Amino acid sequence: MNQGKVDVVKGEMSRINIDILGISELKWTGMGHFISDDYHIFYCGQENHRRNGVAIIVNKMVSNSVLGYNPKNDRIISIRLLDKPINANLQQLVDATPKKDTIVIMGDWNTKVGSKPITGI
Repeated sequence: MNQGKVDVVKGEMSRINIDILGISELKWTGMGHFISDDYHIFYCGQENHRRNGVAIIVNKMVSNSVLGYNPKNDRIISIRLLDKPINANLQQLVDATPKKDTIVIMGDWNTKVGSKPITGI
């Protein structure tokens, strides 16, 4: 991904109001993080080859909550965010899952739609 594509991605994040974006097949070498306008980009790729690669892009609002990042390899990266404690039910579910299993977490994390309550739904 070149700088022009990074600019397009940042523009789309702003346009559709995405705070955190994960990217795969980034094809950058090395690992690190940098700031581009109001976005913090954390990335990890292979050392010598432009293959694979992952990144997480966060906007300025979320970047204030980033406690750190862990670029594990060209396929795995994580960031640690300061936030409210995780839902206890979700944590219990994750803890009870065997380590050999793959965990995919999906859900409606923000159930608010609109600015006023609607009764009878």
